[in-house]
Amino acid sequence: MSQPVHVPVLLNEVLQSFSNLKNAKNLVYFDGTYGRGGHFRAIQKIYPLEMAVLADQDVDAVAAAETEWKYLIAQKKSSSYSSKFFTICTKPKT
Repeated sequence: MSQPVHVPVLLNEVLQSFSNLKNAKNLVYFDGTYGRGGHFRAIQKIYPLEMAVLADQDVDAVAAAETEWKYLIAQKKSSSYSSKFFTICTKPKT
């Protein structure tokens, strides 16, 4: 049986709330309810994030994030600090 598709709640409203940041530089994004990452993926496509800090009380959600973003971990652009926090640097560290 296939996994159900996760649909982020109020996605358009969340994206609209960030609209004044489109031309900003060096943005750091914090998502305290990462879940399955729907809001983060949408925001990352539109806004120039320097770094994202993702957290969730659900350790399965953090484990899923680590699996999904393992290519960034391999490139040293990402790290997991604990079972509840995960950081993604979207640009290479210099």
